[in-house]
Amino acid sequence: MADLRTLPALPVAPSRFRSIAWPLIGVLVLVAGWTVGISYYFHHQSTERQFLVEQQARGARAARLVESAIVADYAAVKRSASALVERGDLVAALSQKVDAARAVREWAQKEGKNAGVGLIEVHDVSGRLIERTGEGGIQRLDSQEAPVGVADALAGQESMHVIERLHGLSIRGVAPVVNGNRIIGAVVVERLIGEQYLDHLANRIGVEVALLAQDRVLAVSVAPEDRHWLQKARPSVRSGAVAHIALNGSEDLSLRPLPIASEPMAVAVTVPNTMAYETLSDSSRSFGAVVLFTILATIVAGIYLTRHLIRPIKALTERAEELSLRYAGRATPPKGDELDSLVGSFDAMTTALLSHSDRLSQAHMTELQGSLELQRQYSLMRLLRGLAAAANESDSVERTLERALNEIGSYLEWPLGRVALLPDYSENRNLPPRSLWFTREPDRFREFIDASNGIPIVPSPSHMIGRAYLSGVANWVSDLSRMTEWNRLD
Repeated sequence: MADLRTLPALPVAPSRFRSIAWPLIGVLVLVAGWTVGISYYFHHQSTERQFLVEQQARGARAARLVESAIVADYAAVKRSASALVERGDLVAALSQKVDAARAVREWAQKEGKNAGVGLIEVHDVSGRLIERTGEGGIQRLDSQEAPVGVADALAGQESMHVIERLHGLSIRGVAPVVNGNRIIGAVVVERLIGEQYLDHLANRIGVEVALLAQDRVLAVSVAPEDRHWLQKARPSVRSGAVAHIALNGSEDLSLRPLPIASEPMAVAVTVPNTMAYETLSDSSRSFGAVVLFTILATIVAGIYLTRHLIRPIKALTERAEELSLRYAGRATPPKGDELDSLVGSFDAMTTALLSHSDRLSQAHMTELQGSLELQRQYSLMRLLRGLAAAANESDSVERTLERALNEIGSYLEWPLGRVALLPDYSENRNLPPRSLWFTREPDRFREFIDASNGIPIVPSPSHMIGRAYLSGVANWVSDLSRMTEWNRLD
C-alpha cells in the first residue's frame, strides 16, 4: 500500500476568481471581439481600396470628359468661324458701299441670337471693329485682346487663339471674309471657358472641375479643401502628364492635360479619398454597433455555456466532499473557482480513500496475523497432545520415539526425519545404529536411508549426528552444502 506521505501535491494555484464563469466569458468576449475586429479590418480595407479605385477611375473618366468637351468647343469655334465667312448675307452686307456698317450690325444682331457660339465680331477690311454680339462676359475685352488674329485674317490666314482671362480662358477663331478674290473683312468667333462653363460641366458629371495654367488657376467650380493644391498639381501641369494627386482633406485631384494651346494647361476634377470614405461609410458607428451586439451575444452564450459546464462540476465536487467527509471525517474548505474546489475536493477524497484503504489493510494484516498465530498455537497444541498421547499410550520407548518423530515431522513438514537408537559401544563402536525414519516420499529417499542405516554414528565434527553427539547439545545446519566432509553429501 502506498504511503500517503509519498503522494505528490497537485500543482494547482487557486484562481483569483470566485467562479469560472468570469474568465470563461472574458475569453469568449476577447475572442469574439478579436474576430470581429480582424473581420472588420480586412473588410474595411477591401471596401476602402475598392472605393478608392472606383473613385480614381471615375475621376479619370470625368477629367477625360471635361477635356473632350473643351476640345470639342475648340473645334466648334473653328468650324463656326469657317461657316460664318461662307454666309452670303454676311458677304453681301460687307460688300455694300453705302451703309455697310448698318447692314453688318443688323446681320450680327440677328446672327448673334441664333448662332449659340458665344461671341461674334465682324471687322471691315481695315481691321476696324464694326459689330460685336454674343455673351456679355466675353465682350469685356481690353484693347490688346480685341484685335488678336484679325491682322492675320485680313492677310488671308485663318487662325485659332487661346487667351488666358482673369477667370478662365477664351477660345478665339478668326477667319477672313472673301468676295471673289478680294478680302472684304474678318469674322471672329469666341467661346469663354469660365466658371459658369465649369459649373455647368460639374453639374452634369457630378464632380468639381478646375482649369489650370502653368502657374495659376484659370477657373474652378469649387476649390478643394487643401490650400496648397495648386502647388501640388503644378509639376504634373508642367510635364503634361495624366496624374492622380493626393491632397489633404476629403478630396484628391485627377489631372489631365488640355492640348489646345502652346502653353501647358490641364483640367482637374476632384474625387473623394480615404477621409471621404470614412465620412460617407460611417464605418466607426457601424463597427461600434456590431461590436456591442457581438459582446452582448457572447455574454449570453457564455452564461448559457457556464451554467451547463458548472452544474456537473459542482455535482462532482459535492460527491467528492461527501466521500471525504465519510472516510476522513472532515470537509474541504472552498477556495478559488469551481475547478479549484473540484481539485481540492478530489485531493481530499483521494487522501481519505487511501487512508481508509490503509486502515483496512492494517486491520486485515492484524486479523491475518492473529489467525496464523491461532493456527500455530492450535497446531502446537495438537503436537503436544500427540506427544503426550505417544508417551502415555506407547508400551515402549522405541514406540514412543517413533510416534513422537511422526508428530514432529508432520507438524514441521519435514521432508525427512530420523531418530537414531545408539547401541552400546562398549564392545564395538563400528556397529551401525538402529534408526527410525519419517519421510513423505519413501521412494525418493530410499537409497539415502539405506546408506545411512549402514553407517555407524561416532562423535565427529564432520557428521550431522556426530556433531551433536560430540558436543552434547542440539546442532542446526541451514545449508548441508557447507559440510564439505559429510560422507553422504552426494
